Amino acid sequence: DNFIAFSQNEEAATSAAELVNESMTKVGLPTHGVEVTRGGQALGWSFDEGEPVMRPTPRRLWRIRLGVEALLERGWASGKELEIIVGHLTFALLLRREMLSIMGAVYLFIRHVGEGRVRLWPAVARELRWAVSLLPLLHRRLSATWCSRVVITDASPYGMGGGSCLS
Repeated sequence: DNFIAFSQNEEAATSAAELVNESMTKVGLPTHGVEVTRGGQALGWSFDEGEPVMRPTPRRLWRIRLGVEALLERGWASGKELEIIVGHLTFALLLRREMLSIMGAVYLFIRHVGEGRVRLWPAVARELRWAVSLLPLLHRRLSATWCSRVVITDASPYGMGGGSCLS
C-alpha cells in the first residue's frame, strides 16, 4: 500500500507517484495518496533536504548497533541468530557495498555453525565491531555519476574474473 518515488527532479517523482497511485486506485487497491516532499525519512532511510544524499536513519543505526553489542556481550550465538543480525547490517551496508567485504569470518560462522549455539569466534567479534564502527560513515550521494564501464571480478581462476572489463 506504499510507493515511494525518488528523483532529483521533483516533477518526475511526482508524476511517477501519481501514475502508480492512479493505477492502484483503478484496480481497487487502497492507497495513502500522493505526498510530495523534499528530504525526510522513509523505510528506515533518511533523505537530505538540501543535497541528494541518503543514509540510514539514526534509529536504524542505533538498533543495529545495540543488537550487535548485545550479541558481543553475550558472546554466544547460533548461525541462525547471527544471520538475523547480519541481515540488518547488510541492509544498511548496501549503501556502501565495499563495506560488506569486512564480514568474511561472519559468513563462515553462519554457514559452519548453523542451528547450534557456540562461542563467537574472535574473528567474528572483530568483524562485527568493525561493522558497527563504520555505521556512522554510511551515506550515498545520489547525484554521483554512473560509470560507463562494467567491471567483473571473481575469485575463480577459470571464471570471468581476474578484473575483466566490458566497455
